[in-house]
Amino acid sequence: MQALVYTAATDSLRLVHDQPRPVPGEGEALVRVKRAGVCSTDLEITRGYVPGYDGVLGHEFVGIVVECASRPGLVGQRVVGEINCNDGGFACADAVFTRNHAPGRSVLGIIGRHGCLAEFCTLPARNLLVVPDCLSDAEAAFCEPLAAACRIVEQGLLLEQGRVAVLGDGRLGLLIAAVLADRAPGRVTHFGRHADKLALVPGTAARVVVGEGAGALEEHAGGFELVVEASGSAAGVRAALALTRPLGTLVLKTTVSALPSAARDAPTWAELANDIVVNEKTLVGSRCGPMGAALELMSGSAPLRALLARMVSHEVPLARGVEAMALAGGGGGCIKPHARPGRTRPPAETAPAAGGGAAAAAAQPAAAPPAPGPGSARRPGSRRLGGAAGNRQRGAGAGGKMVGFFAKWTFREPILMWTFYWTVAGMTVPFAVRALIERSRTPEVEHPPTVKEMIEAIKAQHGAAQQ
Repeated sequence: MQALVYTAATDSLRLVHDQPRPVPGEGEALVRVKRAGVCSTDLEITRGYVPGYDGVLGHEFVGIVVECASRPGLVGQRVVGEINCNDGGFACADAVFTRNHAPGRSVLGIIGRHGCLAEFCTLPARNLLVVPDCLSDAEAAFCEPLAAACRIVEQGLLLEQGRVAVLGDGRLGLLIAAVLADRAPGRVTHFGRHADKLALVPGTAARVVVGEGAGALEEHAGGFELVVEASGSAAGVRAALALTRPLGTLVLKTTVSALPSAARDAPTWAELANDIVVNEKTLVGSRCGPMGAALELMSGSAPLRALLARMVSHEVPLARGVEAMALAGGGGGCIKPHARPGRTRPPAETAPAAGGGAAAAAAQPAAAPPAPGPGSARRPGSRRLGGAAGNRQRGAGAGGKMVGFFAKWTFREPILMWTFYWTVAGMTVPFAVRALIERSRTPEVEHPPTVKEMIEAIKAQHGAAQQ
């Protein structure tokens, strides 16, 4: 089957066509994925969030059950799924602990279980929830991140009074603002970098566009009893703490890679501890939430469903899954890309793309050229270059594309690309120096022509051919 696979050992993100179809274990169901969302967690995995990761990415999906021995009634049903899998059968009186933190659990597309950016995935049958008919596939695929937003309410952190701030206008930030604005109308202030994204969420009391400076945040410093940090940035907690009043509560939703490149703007421990201790602030982590409540909220809220429809900025086939990851991490107006499994062309060989993340977009196989049809005939007098001339023309085009590719990703991911350049230089320069030394020691040996000599020879041949 087709699947989007990331391997941390080689830092490669690639689409594979021969991934074995998962086999459901005892009590599990096989689900044919209809639609899967790309999440910031998927991006962070390609940046080192889960050390040693090697498997299929993805944990947001809607699909059809095709096999379930333990619950045959589920076969044919459209479902979404809780991502935490209690594989060891742990049980205790705390249902939320069992759901989110069962010892030995696997987590779909994150820990110990292949994810849903594939044609099929497996989950325990008890993790699956049937999707109401009133919800579209695009809406249902938001169930998992919307449940994470509902978790804040489930934790009892939204008090009956007091001002609330949400920091972040990315995928999760928009959903959190929508949920809290629905439960606390007129009390939620939404902070973000993009006015157009902030405007998508109905019911917020105020929208504050945060620029590169700290002016907008300083105006609201210490003004909120509850602050939710969902910026997707390691530095976001600093701003969120500044917004939290003494004795207030700060909820953390962002998870990031521990790599130095991700943490370079993060606050120090002393900076965090001094503020939290002196001002007696409460710091709370918040993770996966109730999927049933998310389905119910979507089903009963037309404004929320309208927001979800506007958030799906890109839909691509799974065959372009690497591109979907690049879109999710590249900004440029992309909010939420969805991938739709289903073969759109015959399987083709794909090579690992070093660099992971968005940089792996170059691994996508090229689409086959369209077959000649009406209107495709060449213009009179035109001709297709062949032989050496055609090779030179096509080589120049390929070289230009390669230069453009490296220029684009050097601008987008400077740390990653310069690390790559220095690594290549470190591997090749010693050999070049050694070759020069050896050549200087044995001048009497006849050497192959140099690159310069070869270029001159090619120019001479090209001039002769033109004459």
